[in-house]
Amino acid sequence: MITTNRPEQLGLRGGYEKRDFGKGPKTYSDTSFADKIAFVLGINSLAQKAIALDLMSGPGKLSADLQAKRPDVNFIALDWTHNQLLKASTPLKVQADAKHLPIVPNSVDAIFARYAIKDLTTQDQILAIQQAAEALKPGGVFVLAEMITPNPQTKNWLNMQHAQKQEFSGRNPEKEGICNIETFRGWRKILEQAGLTITLARRYLSIVETTDWLKGNQVTEQQLEELNHIILTAPEAAKRAFNIREENGSVKIDYPVTIIRAVKP
Repeated sequence: MITTNRPEQLGLRGGYEKRDFGKGPKTYSDTSFADKIAFVLGINSLAQKAIALDLMSGPGKLSADLQAKRPDVNFIALDWTHNQLLKASTPLKVQADAKHLPIVPNSVDAIFARYAIKDLTTQDQILAIQQAAEALKPGGVFVLAEMITPNPQTKNWLNMQHAQKQEFSGRNPEKEGICNIETFRGWRKILEQAGLTITLARRYLSIVETTDWLKGNQVTEQQLEELNHIILTAPEAAKRAFNIREENGSVKIDYPVTIIRAVKP
C-alpha cells in the first residue's frame, strides 16, 4: 500500500522551492547533455545580443552553461519560484509562470526547456508551448529537452511512477493535476499544434540512482523505499524499457530523453 505522506500545504511550488538540483540526479550537471542541447539549439548560429529564454529554469544551470559558450547572447532565466531563481547566475532573471509569459510576442530568438514541460498537466503543456511559440520571432527556435516514454505500453507506468514521486514531494493532484510524460510522437504533436516545425531531434539517456532523489530533497527515506518498491515491481515491459536493475544495493533506472529543435515559420 502506498502512503503519500505529503507535507501539509506544501504543494508543487513549495516542493520545487526546496529541491537541491546540485545534489540530485547527475543529469542536471552532465556537461555532455548541455552540449547536446547547445548543438540542437544551434548556439553558434545565434546572433550577437540575441535573446534566449531558459523556460522553467529552476536554478538556471543550463542557461549558465550556455552563457559560458556564448557570453554575447542575452540569456534569461525564467521560473515561478523565487528560491530557485536566487541561485541563478545569469544576470537576467524573471519570476513568472510559463503558462502566462510576460513577454512581447515575436521578440525572443530562442527558448529552451529542460525537464520542465513534463511536470505540467496535459492542458497546461499545450498552453505553455503555445505561449513560447507566440514569444518567438519568426525563424526563432524552441528546444524541448524532455523525458519520453519509449512506447504507449509503458506510458501509464512511467507517469504513475513520476506522479507518485511528485506527490511525495508535496504536489496535490486534486488541486494541481498530474504530470504528463509523452512519447516522442506525443511531444512532436504538441509542438506542431503550436505552429512549430520540427527540424532536428537527438537522444540522451538519464541514468538515475534513486538515492539521488533523497540527496536532492525530493523525497524522505521512507518515501524512497516506497518508490524503490514501485520501480522494482514494475511490469516486465517497463523493466526492459527503462533498464530497471539493482546494483550493489542501489536501485537504478534509465530514462530516455529526447532533444527536439522546433522552428517558428
